Formats: sequence, C-alpha cells, structure tokens
Amino acid sequence: MKPLTHIMLSLFFILTLTATSAFALNQAAKDAFDYGEYEKTIELVTQEKNYKSDISNVMLIAFSNLQLYEFTKFKHYKNEYKLNYDLIVAKAGVDDLEKILFFVNSQDKPVVVKSSRKLTKTIFKNLYKVDDIPKLLPFTVSSDEEVKKYAFDAIHTILKPKRDIVNKGGTMRPKDIRYFSDKKLISALVENLGEPKAKKILEVIEEPALEYLMAEGGTAGSKISASINKKIQKRKKKYPSSNWYSATGKTL
Repeated sequence: MKPLTHIMLSLFFILTLTATSAFALNQAAKDAFDYGEYEKTIELVTQEKNYKSDISNVMLIAFSNLQLYEFTKFKHYKNEYKLNYDLIVAKAGVDDLEKILFFVNSQDKPVVVKSSRKLTKTIFKNLYKVDDIPKLLPFTVSSDEEVKKYAFDAIHTILKPKRDIVNKGGTMRPKDIRYFSDKKLISALVENLGEPKAKKILEVIEEPALEYLMAEGGTAGSKISASINKKIQKRKKKYPSSNWYSATGKTL
C-alpha cells in the first residue's frame, strides 16, 4: 500500500470512528433524557469536545436544564435553558426539524413540548420552498396535535401559490408537478382527513389526489373527491385545453 493511500485510509477510519462515537453519545443522551436522567444527559453531551456544532446536542442541554428547573426551581437551570434556547433559535433551520421532533413527541414533559412546539412554529413560518415538503411530512404523524396542525398549515402555504399559477393561466414548474403528485404526501393527507387543512391541501393538489381518495373509500374522502371534481370542471370551463398543472395543457 502506498504511504499516501495508507494515510488517507487511516484518516477516514479516524473520522468514521469519531462520527460513530459522537452518534453513540447523542443516542445515549437521548435515552437518558427520555428516562428523566437530565444531569446524565448533560454529562453525556458535553463529553463530546465540539458538542455545540450539533444543534441536537444544544437542544438536549437546553431542554434538560428546562426539566431540571421544573423539578427544582433553581434559577441557574432556567438561565442555562434560556442561554441554550437562544442559541437554537439563532441557528435552527429546516434541516433541523427532524431533530426537534424528538422533543415535540416527549409527551410526559409538557414544558419541553410547549417550548419545542414554539420553536417548530417559528421554523415552519419561514418555509416557502416546495423542496421543504419532505421535511414536513414526519410532523403530519406527530403525537402533538398542535404541531401536526402547524405542519399542514405550512404545506398548504407552500402549495397554494402553485395552484394559483394554473388558475391564473400559467404552468407549474417540473419540481412542483413532482411534489403535487408525490405518493407520500398525498397518502399522509388522506390518512388525516380529520384535519381541516389536509382537506384544503387535497383540493389544492386537485386531480392527482382522486385515485387515493377513491381507494380510501370513506364518506369524508367521497366529499373531498366531489369538491375536487367541481374544481376540475371550473378549471376546464375557464381553460378548455388545460390539465391539472397547466392552464394551456402544456405537457412536461
């Protein structure tokens, strides 16, 4: 083996080992948090030299301190919580949503749920790209009903302007078409027909949703299908050559 190749492989091994170690510590810290061992959680997280580089670690420290304050009312814990929470707010973005979901679903820790819910809502409000939709889907099955509502609101906010483009005579972009006909998205919506905003999103999606609603077969699905068919008739009357993604009938 050439010396340079040997060095590169050794470096790769070290980096892989480091990443594995960091992941293991983070998972152990999550387990400790879940079991109510908040001091242990902080201890495990801070074993990692650059723990603040992973926002999941900062969340674990923030919410562990919040729980410790709830149990003791010792102001030091409250201050540590605020310090770390502010750091999360400053850094957290759409790519961190999956990490927040762990805390949103911590049902036996009400103050943590409330705080992480607020954080989630802040991030959701800043979403506008259609490519962000896959990152929202895990929240449509969240155990927290309020966060679930935020997720559907965000999806509707993202998709509605694309439907408006067609209603005004335009054509969706290829990536819009891809998400409007996405099986995972439509299935998540059909599984949540009790959510008012889920129904509205299905109406926005329009024709691609019909086969899923037909397969669902329930009364709620039938009502939404009827509403969608009325919207299709209205579109066809205004734009006779149209399809569901283009007012001119352009095919992409």
